[in-house]
Amino acid sequence: MNHDEAQILASEYPAQRKARPALGIVTHQVSGATVWWLGAAEVARQQNVDLFILNAGEVGATGNIADNLPNAVHHLIDPERLDGLVLVQWWPSRQVFEAFYERYYRPLPVVNLHRNYAGYPGVSVDNEQGMMAMLRHLIEVHGYRRLAYIGGLPDNPAANARYAAYVAALAEHHIPLDENLVLPGDFSPPAGINALRVLLDERGLRPTRDFDVIVASNDNMAITALEELNRRGIRVPLDVALVGFDDVKDSAYTMPPLTTVRMPNFEMGRAAAEVALAAIAGLPFAEFTIVPGELVVRQSCGCFVSPLADVGEAARMPQPGAPPAASSLEQRLRAVAELSQSVGPAGQVLGVNWAAEMLEAFDAAIDGPPGGPTNRLLGVFYAILRQLHVNGYDLVGLGRRILFTMRRSLQPTVTDPQGLRRAESVWQQAMAFVTDVAYQMQSSQQHYGVSYIDQLRAVGEQLVTTFEMTQLCDLIAGELPHLDIPGVYIALYTDSTRQFARLALAYNAEGRNPAGIEGQVFRAPLLLPEGLLLRDRPTVLVVVPLYFQDTALGFALFEVGPEQGEMYEMLGRQISSALMGALLVQQQAEAQRDMDAARQQAQAALSDLLTTRSISDRVRQATDTEAILRVTLESLSQALGASVGVARLGTREQLLEFDTETRTRDDAGLN
Repeated sequence: MNHDEAQILASEYPAQRKARPALGIVTHQVSGATVWWLGAAEVARQQNVDLFILNAGEVGATGNIADNLPNAVHHLIDPERLDGLVLVQWWPSRQVFEAFYERYYRPLPVVNLHRNYAGYPGVSVDNEQGMMAMLRHLIEVHGYRRLAYIGGLPDNPAANARYAAYVAALAEHHIPLDENLVLPGDFSPPAGINALRVLLDERGLRPTRDFDVIVASNDNMAITALEELNRRGIRVPLDVALVGFDDVKDSAYTMPPLTTVRMPNFEMGRAAAEVALAAIAGLPFAEFTIVPGELVVRQSCGCFVSPLADVGEAARMPQPGAPPAASSLEQRLRAVAELSQSVGPAGQVLGVNWAAEMLEAFDAAIDGPPGGPTNRLLGVFYAILRQLHVNGYDLVGLGRRILFTMRRSLQPTVTDPQGLRRAESVWQQAMAFVTDVAYQMQSSQQHYGVSYIDQLRAVGEQLVTTFEMTQLCDLIAGELPHLDIPGVYIALYTDSTRQFARLALAYNAEGRNPAGIEGQVFRAPLLLPEGLLLRDRPTVLVVVPLYFQDTALGFALFEVGPEQGEMYEMLGRQISSALMGALLVQQQAEAQRDMDAARQQAQAALSDLLTTRSISDRVRQATDTEAILRVTLESLSQALGASVGVARLGTREQLLEFDTETRTRDDAGLN
């Protein structure tokens, strides 16, 4: 323990004078949890709360409570910094969760995302309802009666709930449960291929003849099952339909696109943060929050009809001369309600008044002159489409549904021929606008994806060729603003216990090294020294471990700018490699300096010993041979170190010979 650490432990460390409460999210993967923490971040900003997103890896799934995992930061939890936690971990059992809670999280209030254990608040998707909606669609809309099922992990709550829905749906529709159609799985991609091999090769079953559809209990297995079916020449959905669960990003881009159940990640993140903040404030909250999933119908189940077909007939504008209907407040409220309900759960990301604002803008575009009012409508509509896109919704499908619903709801209020023509023109413009915006956002996403990957690659190339610590920190602080990351802090552990860290880099809205705080040693679980968080607004920070192979180096905190979680993980890996190189070079330089200093000291001491009378005087005063040997060894050991002294001393006979020669030279007056 160094002097700085001893001072910290010896003093009464003052409670952090926090400007606001702080909430932590301990997640298994920052990139995979992006939508979850975006929902939580929205709540945190609304309630003036700082948010720390800690990338702890899948420590909950493995049940490993060791503190020395280099690629995790689950040990950096301290009530002095955080007031409550949202845990996004795949706990295998209640026992593992409670072991973690007792070891790392008590006494903080915690909210489990994906797991519900009595006595602890939890937020989860309604797995059974989502799977039931899927199965009813397959049975009632398509008429499938022979449904193969790929299961999930044994004893996994989500897997059990989805399988229970499968059994219940079969019973509800009087379909016997055929165990031969139930296949083992574990939610991993290889399990989809293995399930197909069991079904087709081991059991010898054939699509169309023995089964109509394959229901995978998650998208990872469904996607690899689709690849295996394609490899075997089995056509989806012509020969067999295929569906999944979760609506992962790739499911919309398979060929054909995958019908699935969308996980309400954004809504779950919001709900978990709201429950956690209620617990922090001592307010009442629901012990368990169940968020419904959403059936996403695409082509892999056999649906090639537009999802707008159900509103197509009702969406026709009235013909000139149709009996007028009086506009009223009641009618307007009904139109707002219909429009709000048309987007389903996606309405939660659009704000409270989006439907009323859209209808008002459409009315203004119909009644006003060309140009201005229409631009206002498209501006309002663009903001809606962008929110849908950012939060992972199908902006084309939902955008068109909004327009069809709006067209239908305004039908009774527009009856004169000129108004009808104007309304139809505006509506057609808005329909075309949806396609344009979708293309623009897709192109923007592709460009931005390539752009930020190229930028990260360029930053990484500079980092790995910089071997001096000061230059490395300067480079990081200079490059991150180009990635739209407004702040970064890098803390390096001071010893193997990882209880203390030294702030190597601090950069935020106040500039580089605010208040001269770089170099300060602090307790690592505090994440940052006191006073670095901005006082005027809440901050959202992603905390990633810095490590190289099995060596834990420290951790980095990135103030959230871009919403791509993988950016922060990639930067963490790049900075880790660069830091390891810089630390090795620094250690080598320090070792070389120590070696040079020791060599110079030894040479000076040896020169002094061999050119002065000091050793001969001490030897002359010795009373016997053993004393002579001891004095000489001590003298040489002080100058050269014991091993060098022994190596240079030679034999006992040589020492005695040296003593006799020295006495003779002294007697002759030669020294």
